[in-house]
Amino acid sequence: MTVVEAAPDRVVLDVDGTRRAFRVHRVGSEVFVDGPAGAASLAELPRFPLPTAELAAGSLLAPLPGAVTRVHVEVGQRVTAGDLLLTLEAMKLEHPVLAPTDGVVAELPVPAGGQVDTGAVLAVVTEEDPR
Repeated sequence: MTVVEAAPDRVVLDVDGTRRAFRVHRVGSEVFVDGPAGAASLAELPRFPLPTAELAAGSLLAPLPGAVTRVHVEVGQRVTAGDLLLTLEAMKLEHPVLAPTDGVVAELPVPAGGQVDTGAVLAVVTEEDPR
């Protein structure tokens, strides 16, 4: 398949020596394509979405897949930078997850025994209000 022509409202493709024209109409992130074989609706997705785009500030992410073996703190608890929050077992090793800053544990979405994938939020620590 070769793209012969591409414009905002029209695409012409060469498929095995046969040229086919398609009308294209965009509405927001949806694209409607009409061609000889019928019509199709396509949704545009980000090619490389940023995994951190929707994370809360202070989110601590799993560096690799594993299981949370122990949770050492509770939501609402004050912590100091370096305090042990939870233990993640991955690749038959225990990985301590430490508080990156002084603050308050805002979230602990994975209970002890829970399985996580790489990039999963393990905990959220918010900085204390300096009042």
